[in-house]
Amino acid sequence: VRWATTPTPTREASGALTVPQGKVYKITKENLEEPTPVRDQVLAASNAVAWNKANDRMYYVDTPSQKIVEVPYDDAKGEVFPVRNRTAFDVSRYASRIIGVPDGMTVDEDDNLWVALQGGGSVVKVNPATGDLLKVVPIPARDVTSTMWGGPDLDVLFVTTSRRNLNEAERMQQPGAGSVFAVTNLGTKGLPVYTADIIDSIPKRKVFAALTTHLATSGSGGDFENSATRPVPVLFWA
Repeated sequence: VRWATTPTPTREASGALTVPQGKVYKITKENLEEPTPVRDQVLAASNAVAWNKANDRMYYVDTPSQKIVEVPYDDAKGEVFPVRNRTAFDVSRYASRIIGVPDGMTVDEDDNLWVALQGGGSVVKVNPATGDLLKVVPIPARDVTSTMWGGPDLDVLFVTTSRRNLNEAERMQQPGAGSVFAVTNLGTKGLPVYTADIIDSIPKRKVFAALTTHLATSGSGGDFENSATRPVPVLFWA
């Protein structure tokens, strides 16, 4: 089973959100060419997904609402139960300490979530069981986009950033924007990743046809920048 989200909502010319279109998809060998959303109620803009260590809770980000939602998960069947969802973390609850909206995220060995804050210049460590904000890790770029554990011991947090929406002055002020950062000395580590062997003979271009169609019709562009030619800056957390 593979899970995917479509994060882009329809926007007015002013940039304001109009009709929510974000969805969460469950992709299997049986529905590869026409994946369907797993819930009828669409989200404002669904984003990252992650699971706890026991694989009985799935978390997903609904970016414009500033919330991370927890959904009960049946690992054996690969099913979620959206009618029993709850808010695991709400960025707006900590408006005096953090800004921005949740974007990508990952989970550590203690079932805490490490969440990138788009527009917030930081990664936050949160306890999804209590909704508490445990740590704020500043990143030298305004738009922090995602997180993932790596390194031989899975104790290095790799953090991606963007400079796509920065003007020239902001790019000068944030030379690290668009880079991938490696954050060390966080006192925890991640979990081994899972793989899904579901793509055999069907071309990959067909697998996500529904997802790419959704992104195209909702106005998402393809103007992305990366730091493939730059060294990865290392941030030592003290």
